[in-house]
Amino acid sequence: MTYDRSFFTTMVQSERVPVTLANGDRTMSEGCGSGMLRCVDADGKEVDVKLENVLWVPKLDSSLLSVSTIISKGFSVLFNDKGCTVLDHAGSAQVFAERCGGLYVLRTSGRSMAACAPKHSEFCQHTWHRRLGHRDSNAISRIMKEEMVTEMKIVDCGVRMVCECCLEGKLPRTAFPKKAEKRTTEVLELVHTDLCGPFRNVTPGGKKYFMTLIDDFSRYTVVYLLARKTEAVAKIKEFVRMVEQQFGRKPRAIRSDNGGEYCTKELDDFYRAEGIRAEYSTPYSPQQNGVAERRNRYIQEMALCMLLDAKLPKRFWGEAVTTAVFLQNRLPSRSIECTPFEKWFNRKPNLNILKVFGCEALVRTRGAKSSSKPKKLVFVGYDSETNGYRFLEKETCKITINCDAEFLELGILSNINEFPEFDPHHQQPTEKVSDRIAVEIGTMKEDNVEDSEDEFYGFDDDSAEDDCEGFE
Repeated sequence: MTYDRSFFTTMVQSERVPVTLANGDRTMSEGCGSGMLRCVDADGKEVDVKLENVLWVPKLDSSLLSVSTIISKGFSVLFNDKGCTVLDHAGSAQVFAERCGGLYVLRTSGRSMAACAPKHSEFCQHTWHRRLGHRDSNAISRIMKEEMVTEMKIVDCGVRMVCECCLEGKLPRTAFPKKAEKRTTEVLELVHTDLCGPFRNVTPGGKKYFMTLIDDFSRYTVVYLLARKTEAVAKIKEFVRMVEQQFGRKPRAIRSDNGGEYCTKELDDFYRAEGIRAEYSTPYSPQQNGVAERRNRYIQEMALCMLLDAKLPKRFWGEAVTTAVFLQNRLPSRSIECTPFEKWFNRKPNLNILKVFGCEALVRTRGAKSSSKPKKLVFVGYDSETNGYRFLEKETCKITINCDAEFLELGILSNINEFPEFDPHHQQPTEKVSDRIAVEIGTMKEDNVEDSEDEFYGFDDDSAEDDCEGFE
């Protein structure tokens, strides 16, 4: 059954069948017919499949295929942890469905963002899905319904599809254990921190880790990219000075795990001198630092989805991580009634500045004559120090910061192979700027974070297949 009227090549609208929806509501089908579906098998080959006796149910949110009906037609269906394959009478694979949560989503050639690009618009729901780091539709709906932001306009483009980057970048894993804890009542009462890394894909600026500091009350996050774990102490000191300048006070407590980067005499002496209470989780009990652990996981997922969507090499994970944090601060959290940005700054965020990560843009370089031709660069994030955008030059992998640009959001980035090979041992000093971090308290900082090597899902090589395996 399907909600999509355009699927049908033939239909008899007189046939009405009662249908029970997932929420228990009952509705009636508006017709029955047949149509063609262009699918993709496990090897990536396109296969035309004719479906008959399909019910048209306009109130459905998605199209559904019955496994029992497929089997009754003489086909076989094989399930595994990757997905399921439909085999014909001779045992040849016909179509493939990818596992997504508790469902198996049929892989079709026309359901991707790229395939439907001509139908999208600047303000359609799919463009906003990409601008907001592939956040789920429920969160985007909540933003609009509760008026959490300003300058956000959504126009339905009429296209219904599954985002393939989300399927690949957000494969299900065991839920992270949660622990009930007393919530704070004001900003900086408690700050959570955690490290992720090291990652084999070193950024052009030589970064191997990222570290987050999350305010418990607002859920506002600051991220730093680090080249070494030992830089964590200096960045915590920098964070304390930064928030003291903004709020006129220091964090009352900072909670972390028992990693060696946090359990140092230098950091302990600093906490005592500043009157900050240090809280450490019990060894092998990550749930006690669950706020930071979960936030880092969400950042990783969002960053990976954006890299896949942009077709950027994984060595640019630093840009993706900082952009993910920038976006998550402007997106609703289940723990608070508004966005972290509003809790932190006491004003609603303006989403008019958001662009699709990885889209190409025509940028007029600084100092160029008004008649000079703009340069085509790749958009890779936001620069809070200058309130400009960050652009990547593919030929040199250098970063340019500018606000005079025309964004080609509905286009598709050129092939990943156009980026030159990168040798982390021969970095150019100018590339270091590519790892500056948007902390939104006045400056952009270079940093990294660290965690056990297996915690950062999918950033350790450029194989999509390995990415999926990393989420299992």
